[in-house]
Amino acid sequence: MIKEYQGIVLAIIVAVIAKAFIGVIGAFSQYLGQIISPTIVAIVLGIMIQNVIGVPQKYKAGVQFAAKNVLILAIVLLGATLNINDAVQLFLRQPAIIYSMAFNICLAFSIAYGFGKIMHIDFSLRTFIGGGCSICGGTTISALGPIIRATDSQIAFGMSIVFFLDMITIVLYPMLGKALQLSPEAFGVLAGTAINDTSSVLAAADIYSKMMGNDVAYETASIVKLTRTSFLILVALLFSLIATFKRLRPLADGDAGPQAVGDQSILKTLAKTFPWFIFLFVIMSSLNSLGMFQQGIFNQIAGVFHYSANGQMPAMVMLCKDLSKFLIIVALAGVGLKCNIKSLLQPGFRPIILGAVTSAAVFISSMTTIILILHL
Repeated sequence: MIKEYQGIVLAIIVAVIAKAFIGVIGAFSQYLGQIISPTIVAIVLGIMIQNVIGVPQKYKAGVQFAAKNVLILAIVLLGATLNINDAVQLFLRQPAIIYSMAFNICLAFSIAYGFGKIMHIDFSLRTFIGGGCSICGGTTISALGPIIRATDSQIAFGMSIVFFLDMITIVLYPMLGKALQLSPEAFGVLAGTAINDTSSVLAAADIYSKMMGNDVAYETASIVKLTRTSFLILVALLFSLIATFKRLRPLADGDAGPQAVGDQSILKTLAKTFPWFIFLFVIMSSLNSLGMFQQGIFNQIAGVFHYSANGQMPAMVMLCKDLSKFLIIVALAGVGLKCNIKSLLQPGFRPIILGAVTSAAVFISSMTTIILILHL
């Protein structure tokens, strides 16, 4: 256990340094502070430590714990920040936006798997590109990584692709919006449905809001993006079932078949292989959607950490949101501390090209919905 604590502490230190670095950058440039993600800084710093200095053997158990178990805890807490009611309300007001999100997810995964297979890109990276470009960037990668049992290098490389694409879209989308003379509401829908990470969505929408002289783009993008993120629940459950039943397949013709693996029954195998933390994720989201986090006991817990309700967001949700974000940084610091740079660079530029093609397709799909269906 001491060895685990040492590695966990190292990952936490790297995460704190990453957040501090973003704070320093933000003090000099608010724009750079918005677009540079602390998760990427944590991964890069972890990789540098591993490949330049080296991580002592006694730290590796804790680093592994941070990369896997801390990430799972972060995903469970992330569920508390999702409100299914937002998706329902948006569907009632503008059902075409929900249909567009669902279509974008199908489109992104189809392109990622189809073209990715032709380009000989492995399954995990294709999954990360499809999910990252259609749902919520690094958050989607963090959630799907443990489910599909991706390697640390694949997770780190997937994060890097999403970060690279986000940097381009944050700069490019406001310029395109201005050139196409999009209304603030239309740009908010575009940013919310086509840009990857939530922070990048808000950064691009904030730039456009300042260009337009109002906050309509920012507010619209926030609602649309939060609704889009709720699709992560369905996608995570779907991949959990797919991954579980793929592991139930017999290895050879002489095996017992899908009803048994070795001497285990299908139910025992399902219980052993299914990522049950996804159900905790759904439970946390359900509690938030039902308004349970507004109850007094949760307010008291949040109050211990000096959190108070902000508008319609309960204090407990704000606490879970901030804690989840920090734990994801800690987990990805652990991922970086395990990565060998040679294996990280092995995929080359093909996944980046696939990510660019997938993002472009999602952009075209979103613009088609905005112009031809929503008439914004």
